[in-house]
Amino acid sequence: MDDDQRYQAAASKDARFDGVFFTAVRTTGIYCRPSCPAITPKRANVTFYPTAAAAQQAGYRACKRCRPDASPGSPDWNVRSDVAGRAMRLIADGIVDRDGVPGLAARLGYSPRQVGRVLAAEVGAPPWKIDRVRQQLRGWHPDGVGRALQAVAEADAQVKGGGVSPEYALERAIRQIVAYRVSAAR
Repeated sequence: MDDDQRYQAAASKDARFDGVFFTAVRTTGIYCRPSCPAITPKRANVTFYPTAAAAQQAGYRACKRCRPDASPGSPDWNVRSDVAGRAMRLIADGIVDRDGVPGLAARLGYSPRQVGRVLAAEVGAPPWKIDRVRQQLRGWHPDGVGRALQAVAEADAQVKGGGVSPEYALERAIRQIVAYRVSAAR
């Protein structure tokens, strides 16, 4: 792989190249992963290194956005998925019922808006909608849980198929779950 191909990979923010090489910017003195969300620097200002240690040895410091010095698989490597996982566990424990979305955000150390953005990007729904589904599933017979999970899976397939927004698909799944719960109670 030559430097032009590396630059194209960094410009496209391709995460497949994370750990394969590191991009260092001469004008800022910072090195990044190829998938860093920062603005792509000019080609003339970029140097490539095979390892993070080589970039540090050359005098560059690690980017604070993409954390290239973190090891793959650690929570620091993919902060968004780690935050989303922690949020999902807290939602399952009922924190949104007790403290609301601001309480969830405070526990995670983020603003409520940022938690909503992270969950929408990683899971496809904001925290209050995820909690609403959890409330609908609480105390159900296993058959009802199976039907609810099927409704959520169908909603996910509709979103992935295109043409349906995640919010609409989730609302439709919630309506199906509520309709089944009402009919099962009769």
